[in-house]
Amino acid sequence: MKKVLCLALVLLMLAVCAAAENAKLPQPDEEGITTYTGEVGLLLDENGKYIKESLFDESVRKILEIVGVAQATVEVQPAAQENEHPQITISIIGTGVPSVPDAQYMGETAIRTIGDLFGMLEEYEASTAETFGTLFDEYQVMVTVLSTAGSLISFGAVSAGSHVLMWQ
Repeated sequence: MKKVLCLALVLLMLAVCAAAENAKLPQPDEEGITTYTGEVGLLLDENGKYIKESLFDESVRKILEIVGVAQATVEVQPAAQENEHPQITISIIGTGVPSVPDAQYMGETAIRTIGDLFGMLEEYEASTAETFGTLFDEYQVMVTVLSTAGSLISFGAVSAGSHVLMWQ
């Protein structure tokens, strides 16, 4: 029984690695912005470790699943200047017209979802009750929640290294 289980795990790992070779993650546009839509999901490298960029893509899938929104994207933009941090922009279209508190909950949950996924990597820690995860020591974050009609419900931001999400 153990041999069959081990063989099944090996075959699964080979299938995931083969999928990683065939899957194409989104590429940066001319301004260096990469937009993830959840079409690829998690990918492993040849050493069986998660490919960092695939975690951004998987985060969109998880945001759609956990938050239960109509649409979501995650954009990653490199730092514009040497003394700045790269930026993650999360755009969420809620179902119907969410209330402001619901929209803010969606945004915070989306940020924590990304932090938790990156917590699977050795170099990062997942979110806690007090933090969004150590990924956000390196990135600044902007989150926008819109209604299905496209009206702005809420907009928030977290500075790199901060653990406070400021809503406007």
